[in-house]
Parts: sequence; structure tokens; C-alpha cells
Amino acid sequence: MSGLRNLNTARTPSRLSAEDIERLREPKRWDDFSKETAALKARKIKDAKRLGVPAVYFTKGQVQDRTRELSKVEYATQQQFGNIYAILLDGGALFGLDYTRQVRARSSHVTNSPVVEYMKVSRLGDEQTGLEVMEIILALQAKALLKATKVTLVDEVGDMGETAHQARTFVRAQYEDLTGDPDLPVGLRLGSDKGLANYALFGSDVQIGFYIPPPWGSCWGMDGKWEYMIPDTEKKIILNEVNRMDGEIALSRVQKEEYREYLPEVLDTLGDRALTHDLDDFIFLPAKKAA
Repeated sequence: MSGLRNLNTARTPSRLSAEDIERLREPKRWDDFSKETAALKARKIKDAKRLGVPAVYFTKGQVQDRTRELSKVEYATQQQFGNIYAILLDGGALFGLDYTRQVRARSSHVTNSPVVEYMKVSRLGDEQTGLEVMEIILALQAKALLKATKVTLVDEVGDMGETAHQARTFVRAQYEDLTGDPDLPVGLRLGSDKGLANYALFGSDVQIGFYIPPPWGSCWGMDGKWEYMIPDTEKKIILNEVNRMDGEIALSRVQKEEYREYLPEVLDTLGDRALTHDLDDFIFLPAKKAA
């Protein structure tokens, strides 16, 4: 089935230099304040107050600018031609749609332009704890996969990398079942990442927008609802609704117990950008009890 990978495109030379591409590929770090203006710092503090979160790592404007940069790199390196962008639902919906919209807009004048498809996956079940084996709720359409020269997974945030790696394994197996070819190239695009995972199986075909620290971040995903009753109160919150921002990437007030140890250093690094340095202001979810 090697003939499936012959591209028939009118390729436009990149307007970015190799140095520009490498610079734009480098993820933006949450703890790099070297180019942060006083106005941007004030914006982060104002946004944190408005959103009711302990701190904002990146403003909506920063996220929008970075998404445009990623789309420029994608076009300049011609990675989009003949590609299926597989947005991982639910979490990757908002970032994935904005990112792929910009990539497709840059590619609208060429043949074999990219296709956007969706995979609905779940590693959380009814709790915020990853399942050992990911559930595939919605697979890629066979008719689209048959025309693919490669598949690029698109998600909101990377943690330990299990979701990306299991999705890659599933897509390659699905392609092999359809075509007999076991070697479908699979890339990865993440809005943000915690820097904990090893994505070596994706080779160099990985792009990351932002690095954030290990504690739970509030991003722009659309994960399902999960209700939690705050201890010793009658107040019930829906975690994934209160912690999804309108474009900002923020530090979540709700944290897994295992992230408690990270928070003092994170808050200390943020300095006065953090509205609180008191761990009593966070809601810590107890570790899942063994069955």
C-alpha cells in the first residue's frame, strides 16, 4: 500500500527560515518570565481574579498567538499535506478545532489538503484517575483513513503520555487492518504538556505549545462532568466545568493529593502572580482507594 503515500501537491516554499522554524517549535515555558512586561504580568493577575483561580500561566492572548505560531510551523514544514488531524475528544476539542482551522486556512490553495477527524477516547471513566487501558468510544472513519498519508493526533494537554501512545497504537492497528500496512506515520500536536512523558515513538513529529508544571492546570478542554462534594460542607462542584477556561491556561484550585508536594515550588516561582500561597486554599482530592 505504499502508493497511498504519494503526494500530489503544489507545494509552496516556506517563508520561514530554518532558524525561525526551530525557534517557533520550542514550547513556551510557564516559568520563563524573561520577556514578560509589567502589563502582561498585571493582565495575568487580573485574569486570575476574574476567573477565580490561584494563578494564570498564560493569558488568552498568549494562547492565541502561540496557536498561530504552531500553524505557521506546520505549514512551513509541509506536514499538513495528505494528513488526517485526529482531534482527541473530549479534551482536545477546543484547542484542536482552533489549531486545525488555522492549518487548513493556510493550506486551502493546495491539493491533498488536510482532513479533520475525531477520536473519542477515555482514560478517566467517572473519576480523574487514568485507566490502565484506554477506551476507544469513537474511532476514525475507515474511508478517511484509507486516504491518509499520515495521522496527527491533536490533544489539549499531555501528562504521562499514555493517552497519546495508546491512541497511536490503536490508529496504526486500525490502518493495518484496512490496508495490510503496519507503518502508518503518526504525529502528535499538544496545546500544552507537563514535560513528564517520553514521546520518542513519535520521532521528531511532535509539536507542543506550552510547558506547564505537573499540578492540574485549567485549560481550554471539554472533558466530561464529574461531581465532587466538598468535605464538611453542602457545596457540590462540577470539577471539569469550573476548571475550564476561556482560552487561558491557569493553575487549578482543585488538585490531586499527589500534587500537593509540587505546589509550594510552583507558587514560589510564580511569586506575586499567584493570588495565594496558602495550600489551605486548594481542594485536594484523596488518592483513589485500592479495590
